[in-house]
Amino acid sequence: MTKPLHHFAENDPRRYLAHIRTLLETTAQHCRENIPKVPESKAQALLEATAEVLIGLKTAYEHYDEGNEPGMRRSLTSSADKIPFYSREEERPRPLFNRG
Repeated sequence: MTKPLHHFAENDPRRYLAHIRTLLETTAQHCRENIPKVPESKAQALLEATAEVLIGLKTAYEHYDEGNEPGMRRSLTSSADKIPFYSREEERPRPLFNRG
């Protein structure tokens, strides 16, 4: 279960991810509630498919928050630590193809 948004620091990504997860769940529920109101079967299928995709995304957000999936575990280092910094132009790797 996720903490309320106000429990997270302003720079904590979980603050924003929790909000998006709520929006995904609400939108999926809205899609499913509207299926009986739409007479066309293809539109009904589209609404159901939309709900399924949104629930799948919500699950991915939960996995990130819980840290259960190895690929969704939060990094303890900043993403800036992973980006190489080149102080001089000569140090930068050359592109494989000339795009000019």
